[in-house]
Amino acid sequence: MLHGMSKVLIRPCPADLHRDALRMVLGSVDPEQRGSIIELLRPLASEGFDVFAGLVIAEQASELLGSIWLQPQVGRTATLWPAAVAEHAPAGVSQRLAEAALQQAAVLPVSLVQTLLHRSDEPFTKVLESVGFSHLADLCYLLLTVPPRCEPVVEPALEFVPSSSDPALLEQLTTATYRETLDCPDLEGRRNIADVMDGYRTIGVHDPNLWSIVHWHGQPVGVLLMAPYPEANQWELVYMGVIPEARGQAIGGKILAELKCRASRAGVDHIVLAADAANHPALAMYSQAGYTEWTRRVAYVKSVDGL
Repeated sequence: MLHGMSKVLIRPCPADLHRDALRMVLGSVDPEQRGSIIELLRPLASEGFDVFAGLVIAEQASELLGSIWLQPQVGRTATLWPAAVAEHAPAGVSQRLAEAALQQAAVLPVSLVQTLLHRSDEPFTKVLESVGFSHLADLCYLLLTVPPRCEPVVEPALEFVPSSSDPALLEQLTTATYRETLDCPDLEGRRNIADVMDGYRTIGVHDPNLWSIVHWHGQPVGVLLMAPYPEANQWELVYMGVIPEARGQAIGGKILAELKCRASRAGVDHIVLAADAANHPALAMYSQAGYTEWTRRVAYVKSVDGL
């Protein structure tokens, strides 16, 4: 796969240039986080996939002019890191890099590609749109400072059952909570539930004890999936959902109240999560529970089955 463009060569990155290409495309990521990113690739590499097949470079007269990375993830998804291109690169290099990276999806276990942009990455949105990405959501990243003490929540109707007691029910409930959701609704139906759950398990350090089926008055109505980050002494609310039939009873707020006390008892400093900025009821619920916004990103997605 070679593309000529004003004497610029676009090609998959050879092994001897992996380090330089990754350093370029992950330039804004701190070294510790880079290590975490590489660690996430181990399960795929152990299955024989070339995890750097989506690492593509632009060269001109043997100079590394730019790079882009389609980073595969468990759950048949991938993250497209925005192209990093030298200031003196000819126009159009970023788009050529994106096109070439997406072509590599055919050799990776990928059905959906996503990218998260900071405000500084906004010029890359035109490139994304030109290669078929669509805007998914503006994401609000929220944080709760967990109090050292928390009054126990007394709510007899609310019960948390370990998800390990019925994995099939967990998947059924999770799927049901996506119906009529206001949180990234365009994702519904793009992936099968097995891939979704596999992806959830890669977030933070998977602890089955922090995954629960939520019962309300004895009936299963939702799910609560948490992931710890021991090095930061925080938990991430990976996913919380309530089925449509049980909404409107403030169950979500009650779950958050119990979650805060659980985190307090565990000595956790913070709980973090991401929510769709257009999901106003959810944002109001989180605000009432004490969560505050600390940053935003813009999410774009593209289905790649059939490439």
